[in-house]
Amino acid sequence: MTLDQWLEKKGISPAEFAREVDVDRSTITRLVRFERWPRLGLAQRISKATGGKVSWDEHMTKVSYDE
Repeated sequence: MTLDQWLEKKGISPAEFAREVDVDRSTITRLVRFERWPRLGLAQRISKATGGKVSWDEHMTKVSYDE
């Protein structure tokens, strides 16, 4: 499950989730738009906050590396 899918399923806004994992809202917004890849520490906090439901392997297949 990707982060955007998890947030939608739980009815949590990116802003709410950003506060929970202690990052700017824009960071979570970029993640749910597949515009960036989280650093290890953030990926671990997101994994913990989602009970391990978010799959970074799945996220990686959707991230655009074109800039």
